[in-house]
Amino acid sequence: MTNEAHDRDWLLISASTAGGAATLRVQVWRKLRSLGALYLQQSVCLLPARPAVVREVRRLADRIRRQGGTVAFRSRFLDYTGVFMLHCHMMNHEEMGMMQAVEVYKD
Repeated sequence: MTNEAHDRDWLLISASTAGGAATLRVQVWRKLRSLGALYLQQSVCLLPARPAVVREVRRLADRIRRQGGTVAFRSRFLDYTGVFMLHCHMMNHEEMGMMQAVEVYKD
């Protein structure tokens, strides 16, 4: 992906901290804002899809899930349709939703 593509691609994130500690919501909000989040509505935001931002969002999503919350994100696949496995290479993450089948389809 070129730098120009990073400037026009976005991550759409939906995060719920309902199952987590009371302070988690504020911590998540602050982290997402520091990464450049533009909130569309409560718990739903857009972030620039730069590699450093993507990396931090993945770390944050893992933390939210570990603390009882949920995270969903949308991504665009330009040249692939079908099913693939989304996974983390840490096997203990399998139980936290870090290993699952993902289906990519055309709109």
